[in-house]
This record gives sequence, structure tokens and C-alpha cells, in this order.
Amino acid sequence: MPDFVAGEIVTANKMNQIPKGVLGYAQVTSGQSGITSMTDLTGLSVTVNISAGRIIRITGHGLLSVSNFRSVAAGWIREGSSTLGRFGSVDNQALTANAFALGHGAVILSSPSPGQHTYKLSLEVTSGSGTASLQAFTTSPAYILVEDLGADPNA
Repeated sequence: MPDFVAGEIVTANKMNQIPKGVLGYAQVTSGQSGITSMTDLTGLSVTVNISAGRIIRITGHGLLSVSNFRSVAAGWIREGSSTLGRFGSVDNQALTANAFALGHGAVILSSPSPGQHTYKLSLEVTSGSGTASLQAFTTSPAYILVEDLGADPNA
């Protein structure tokens, strides 16, 4: 965060150091099931325009479940076919029938290339023979959130 002095004229350079906040947000209130291989979650992608030299946080959130005992699923934060981070995982060995596991995670990007980027959430079964599901409801939506945290001091 920039240092401001009372009475100082705020320059464009100082203003550029301030976080810009939310760049993009998408949420769903209905689930998606029957997932086995890497699948983009419907409605959980957002396209944003990023300025040079910024720190960006991408957060993924949703309730995850798997159908079979000993199946394991993972939720991913991605751009195109590149995996940037994980927003959750679920192992049915630790769950009772019809239970959900909270998937919530974030990734911080230091100075991604400037311009337009599309970030998304994906889900896949990583082990076992079951299927994975995203659960979402009006009272518990799944979402992706992209935020600008400010100027990258290392840029």
C-alpha cells in the first residue's frame, strides 16, 4: 500500500498502487453431477482485464461430493488448460452417504501478463471409480471471485 501524506497531491502513480478490488465474479445455485474426467464447471468462469504489474487473487468455492467409497475428486482453479491452483478435494472414505465436503481455496498470481484472462473452476475424479459432483443451492452458491490486490512491489 502506498504511503500518503496529508495535503499531498495524489498522482496517477500513487493511485495505481491502490487495490482495484473485485474484477470479476460468477456464481451458480444449481449443481453439476456425473463428472469423471477434468470438466469445466458450468457457469463458473469469468473473463477479466488485468493491468500490468498487479497482484491478483482467484478464489474458488463450492460443496463437493463423490459417489463411491474410496473415490477422490479435486476442484481446480484454471486458465485454459493450465492449472493454477486447487480449491478443494473430497475423499468419500471420510464422508457418510450423501455428504458434502466444503471446497474453498485461492491462488495468488504475481504480475500475470496484462490483458484479458478467463479463469474457471474445474472438477475431476483423481482416484477411484466413482463420479464427482458440485453441489450448489440458493443458500449456498458455488462461486469464482477474481480480485486485484494492488501493485506488485516486485514488478
